[in-house]
Amino acid sequence: MNPEIAKACTDLGALAFRFAAINRVTHWPDLTTLESDTDHTVMLGLVACSVASKHAPHLDVGLIAQFSLVHDLVEAYAGDTNTFGGLSEAAVADKEEREAAALQRIRTEFGNTLPWVPDRLNSTNP
Repeated sequence: MNPEIAKACTDLGALAFRFAAINRVTHWPDLTTLESDTDHTVMLGLVACSVASKHAPHLDVGLIAQFSLVHDLVEAYAGDTNTFGGLSEAAVADKEEREAAALQRIRTEFGNTLPWVPDRLNSTNP
């Protein structure tokens, strides 16, 4: 494998671990363990694909799976923002700024070597 691609794969793995370390405000059924971004992503992917395949068969389940997989990936760099209860205008602006910077970072890190990640994110976060 090309060394540049090998490094990009290692870097993408590191991004996945960083993503897994982000906790949300929601909990597991034990009401103690915080749900991580990866917990949320796997759950969403399973539910979204299952519901779509049965109740919206006109939708592309493969594309739903792809969007589910990356939809919150910017949080690896931006962190999760608790939106329960609403956000002030300043908090919304801060969230958007952090997430835009994170998206740009992912584009920079992977756009030339593993473009599927930023391309899919661009589709979910224009």
